[in-house]
Amino acid sequence: LAARYQSEFTSRRERIAGYDAELAGLKQQIDKNQSILTSQRADLDTQQSQLDALRKSDAAAYNGLVSSYNRLVRVYNSLLEQTREDITRYNDIVEARNAIALEERQLTQALSAEGLPAAQ
Repeated sequence: LAARYQSEFTSRRERIAGYDAELAGLKQQIDKNQSILTSQRADLDTQQSQLDALRKSDAAAYNGLVSSYNRLVRVYNSLLEQTREDITRYNDIVEARNAIALEERQLTQALSAEGLPAAQ
């Protein structure tokens, strides 16, 4: 019986450790993406200002910049969408991880209440 309980605790701890490792990797990727997005947003704002200035004064220059601006918008939007998906995945993993941690805590409390030896 004690071995079975220990196995249950070990299984939960291993799953939590796996989730923690996955969360650390996702957090690193999300932070990196957010940094890139901030930089790209600044570039977009700069190019938008240039386009606004050229719109009335130099149609040829304006038309020449539009395609590069639109390309940067597509890249930005793609990374933004990927980052949002990563954040959703991160939040889902946190939820699953916390559910397992709660199970472990409840199991420990139940064993303590019954006078059975808890996992160490």
